[in-house]
Formats: sequence, structure tokens, C-alpha cells
Amino acid sequence: MTERVSAESRLYELTPTTQGPLYPPSEAVDREGNFVVVGWITRDAGDGSVRRDWGSAIVDAATPVPEFGGVEPYTIVRELGAELSAEDGATVLHTLPLPLPANNYPIVFAPDQVPEAAQVRRPSYAFHETPIPDLRHEDGRRLTQPVTLGTGCGRGAPCGWGSARTAGTASSSSSSRA
Repeated sequence: MTERVSAESRLYELTPTTQGPLYPPSEAVDREGNFVVVGWITRDAGDGSVRRDWGSAIVDAATPVPEFGGVEPYTIVRELGAELSAEDGATVLHTLPLPLPANNYPIVFAPDQVPEAAQVRRPSYAFHETPIPDLRHEDGRRLTQPVTLGTGCGRGAPCGWGSARTAGTASSSSSSRA
């Protein structure tokens, strides 16, 4: 995250993460089911505790999962640097399967919508191949190229997660009415 400051407002350039909670480690996996993490990486601090560092890594699908509320160091397959290798940049992102891997909390859906949620089984799909239940043939798929970890998008090139950018501005006002 980059921060620019002026007298009245701050502009924050935000990192596009792949992470929701720490478990599962990411909302995206690679073809092998390893987690593609851009966000908090849990590591052994060397003194018996666990630290969290901001970064990116491929985390093993079989990473240890603590009880709810706990934190364990992730099993890192490999670190991803600020500049991705061609191989890492070409990693096609996939959805999480169901049941969720490396999950340490019970899944709760509105019972009226999915009364047997715990029994739902669903494979992982490449983002661009994910089934869309209410897709109409005449509408067509909008996303047809693979979504990769790297950059680039358009003219037949895969769309890269690393190409995503967003920013937010926070302003302050001296007025009692903001």
C-alpha cells in the first residue's frame, strides 16, 4: 500500500490481495490446489511464536490448520517476489473447491438457501471456466481468457491479477457537517 498525503486528504493505492481470512490462506489456488497468497503470510518467528508478514507466496495445499482463532506458520512452497518470474506470472488462478481446504471455521449459509451446505462438493475451476448457473447463451461469457497471477490483459492475452489497481481517498473537513 502506498500513501500520499496532502493537507486535506490522503490517497491510498491498495494492493489487490487474494486473501480473505487467514484460513483458508487464499481465495485463489493454482492448478495443483496450492494457495496463491498475496496478503498476510504467517511464519515461524523463531521463538515459538508466529508472525505475520505482508507478501506473496505459494502456500502448500496441506499447510497446517489450527483450531479456530489460532495461527500456525504456513508451509511455503515458494516465495513470490515483487517481480514475478515468467512461470509464476503465467500461473492460472482457480476457485477454491468445496468443501473449503485449510478451513478452520464452520461454513454457515442461510438454511433456507442451502440447507445441506456442509454436504456440497464442488471442484476447483480456472476463473475463466467457472460454471455460471444462470448464464444465458445469448449473453455469452465475458471472461474467456485465463486470469493469471502476472500482468497483462487484452488482445487475446490472459488477464493478470497483478494488473489490477485501485485507490481510495480519505478526506477530512473542518466543518461540523462532513
